[in-house]
Amino acid sequence: MPADPAVSSEHFTVPDNEIRGFAAWRHESGHPQRPRYHVSFDRLRSVNGRVGQFRTALTKTVCIDNLNLRLFTYATAPNDGDVTPAAHAAAAVAPEHYVLGDAVNSLLDARSNYRLNINFNNTTEVTIRGFGYHLTAEDRPGLAVKCARANIFDWPQITLRGNATITADDGTVFQAANIRWNTKNNTFRADGTCLLTRGGVQTIGRDLCVDARLEVVEAPNRHELSEVGPRPHDRSSPAGGEPLHPQYAISNAPH
Repeated sequence: MPADPAVSSEHFTVPDNEIRGFAAWRHESGHPQRPRYHVSFDRLRSVNGRVGQFRTALTKTVCIDNLNLRLFTYATAPNDGDVTPAAHAAAAVAPEHYVLGDAVNSLLDARSNYRLNINFNNTTEVTIRGFGYHLTAEDRPGLAVKCARANIFDWPQITLRGNATITADDGTVFQAANIRWNTKNNTFRADGTCLLTRGGVQTIGRDLCVDARLEVVEAPNRHELSEVGPRPHDRSSPAGGEPLHPQYAISNAPH
């Protein structure tokens, strides 16, 4: 048996409120070749929250180290008469913020044969150290999210901290020190200075809000926007590539 402080060699039991080295796949029912998601982490533990300098079981914080989540979607239904295209389409567009909850429910389900001594009651916050999220659509890379730390205390919002980087399926990249991800409507709002890179053009802004394709949907400080880097097309040309939505004015930095 491997030496692991999370496992007692004497009693072969998992310590209360902690699990280490977990990875799991979930597939579409009856279709093992079509995964729905994969979740893995190095360590998950539930600790009592704080009231001042004292810890209390009235609130709990779930701490996760190196959480990686991969979500898979499909445009077509499996070749199976048991699943209708309409039903599959509805499943494919299910909000992504349900995925992790679904994984946790699977862990806690007695029928899953996982014996976890974790109590999620009274959990008010989830903190993640090392977070990665990847969406794969029809075997092609889609939206990707990466950051050093993440916090969840006001669901469905996730706060991404520490070189937060969002990458769209076309290679566009959105970066900031802190980004708030609303997983319900799939928007990303930077807190402070941010950098948007599209087609070799870099746009610097503040407090930008972008959608899942990293198109700007709100620019409260649009007068501060500046563009650096090569310009592949003239802005006046209909074929020009716009790093920001046309409704937002851009003041060009010297090239």
